[in-house]
Amino acid sequence: MLSIGEFSKICKVSTKTLRYYAEIGLILPSEINPENGYRYYAIEQLETMLLIIRLKSYNFSLEEIKRIIESGELNEEKLYVALTRKREDMIKQLHEQEKNLYQLECDISNLKSGRPIMSYLDDIDVELVEVPMMCLLSVRKMVQADNFADEYGVCFGKLFDFIFCICEADKMGGAERVRMYRCIV
Repeated sequence: MLSIGEFSKICKVSTKTLRYYAEIGLILPSEINPENGYRYYAIEQLETMLLIIRLKSYNFSLEEIKRIIESGELNEEKLYVALTRKREDMIKQLHEQEKNLYQLECDISNLKSGRPIMSYLDDIDVELVEVPMMCLLSVRKMVQADNFADEYGVCFGKLFDFIFCICEADKMGGAERVRMYRCIV
């Protein structure tokens, strides 16, 4: 058994962090001395703690890490999928950072040349135009990337059903039409 201090030194995390991880149920001490409250960790827990540190370095949230550990996703295939998704997220963030760096370099160059930081607006023409009133239908929904195709079809199905109901209601007259509109709104 390792004391919390020894465990924290080996893993290079603070004892405060270990206490917090225990508080949220991420990694619990193997034993707590009932007399003095000292926490002890088993050697076998080093692997779990090192995995937590590794996943944190990949920007997994503590909640995501907890789910991976609790659900037994230490299964190589599921872990591969989670890591692949995280890599895609990191690549997107990297591209955003590269765009921001490029813009920053342009702004520095503009200022160095004596142009205002917002000088790019000189090349943009904005024209206000009036558009006739129109009816719009929309569906807004948060979906996972891997469910996008299915949800896309579901949402368009709802819109088409709504349009169909409106067309059917327009074919009816009087009270039938009012009932139909109440049904679809």
